[in-house]
Amino acid sequence: MSTTVRSALLATTGLAIAVAAATGCAQKSGADGDGAIKVAASDTACEVSKKDFPAGKATIEVENKGAKVTEL
Repeated sequence: MSTTVRSALLATTGLAIAVAAATGCAQKSGADGDGAIKVAASDTACEVSKKDFPAGKATIEVENKGAKVTEL
């Protein structure tokens, strides 16, 4: 496995763990999607709209912009 692929995999895994951990501590958003945590995933990176969340439930919207499967 190349260093680039390994780094991308490690970064994606770390982000997925951070977002998963934050979902138990995030503010509940409305059914219309306002306040949802948006995650844009590609084959090499993930961009998250928020990194800090108040206590409560969260809605996460994931868009896979890459060709590979994205797990969250």
